[in-house]
Amino acid sequence: MRLLILWFLLLPVCSPATDSPIGLAGLIKEALSVAPEIKPGQVVILSGESALLPYLRSWGYTRAVASQTLQEVRSLAEFTIDHHFPIFVNASSVHVQRIVRSWTHGAFPGQAARVMASDLYHEYLHAQYAAGECAALEGQLNLLTRWRDQGILTIAAPYIATKQSALLKECQ
Repeated sequence: MRLLILWFLLLPVCSPATDSPIGLAGLIKEALSVAPEIKPGQVVILSGESALLPYLRSWGYTRAVASQTLQEVRSLAEFTIDHHFPIFVNASSVHVQRIVRSWTHGAFPGQAARVMASDLYHEYLHAQYAAGECAALEGQLNLLTRWRDQGILTIAAPYIATKQSALLKECQ
């Protein structure tokens, strides 16, 4: 993807909660409460694929490049563009919807928020420190395993295993 750094200060920093699935805005708010290094203005909820388009166009992406970028990120749950803020959360992602359901209907909503916080933290590492995928996975895994070892994240063993597998696959 082409890198064109333009600050996004003139754009809204978060979709209104009414534009996101029920609970997503609240879930993100709770997730940010356990990941204080990430500021609310650094996270944007995308309520649809086209919601990313104004950002791309304001950054100087041509229609063709913006369309290609939309295709590349459509299946991602959370992502940054060229490792810069904001962190985008794809409200239609199966992964995000699963976390929202766990948060709104599960037995451990606080733990579901921690899983979301770990995903946001992964993207934060990309944006704040230009961390590559291996470093971002390592940081996310450190956070997840620390919370697991502290007994405040007991539901995430399969997710931790998936992230460990991704780390081995990506970084060997």
